[in-house]
Amino acid sequence: MAIEIEAKLRIESFAPLLERLEGFSAKRKSLLRQVDNYLDNKDSQMLTSDRALRLRSESDVDNPDSSQTILSYKGPKSDSGYKSREEIETNISDIDAFYEIMERLGYKRTLSFDKVRETWLLDGCLVCLDRLPLIGNFVEIEGPSQDDISAVISKLGIEGLKQEAKSYACMIQDALKEKKIESRVLYLEQD
Repeated sequence: MAIEIEAKLRIESFAPLLERLEGFSAKRKSLLRQVDNYLDNKDSQMLTSDRALRLRSESDVDNPDSSQTILSYKGPKSDSGYKSREEIETNISDIDAFYEIMERLGYKRTLSFDKVRETWLLDGCLVCLDRLPLIGNFVEIEGPSQDDISAVISKLGIEGLKQEAKSYACMIQDALKEKKIESRVLYLEQD
């Protein structure tokens, strides 16, 4: 069982952060377009139990032919300092068959959105610069421990940024509700 530990911070501009990453000789990994599809049953069992079932299709912006689709189960969040939760992932090769199986089990897509994610490696942590529709820019730092994540946050000089405990899916759902938008499909081109 893998445990995902991450800090998510809202950021206005990536420019100063990119300068710092380059200054610390962080290694740029990728620039991705990710399309996230969340599934739930008619009783909203995943949502009401603080769990998530997500199918993510991602492709490298510089090499769109290199794509993959990953199914993720995310367990309830723990009450630790940073967001920490069980995560199980596997690759899916036949998306249509996957959705057919899920529909037979009573699960349907409840929310779809995309994001552009630039990833960097710094001191054993994955630093993700995320641009999302409707809710804006975030830096997400995933690492092996809370101490490692805190050290990277401090090194990058972003400890004053507001941390977000909610998932992107919850933040987008809140923004859709606040703006009285009924669509559950949201892409950056629509912004």
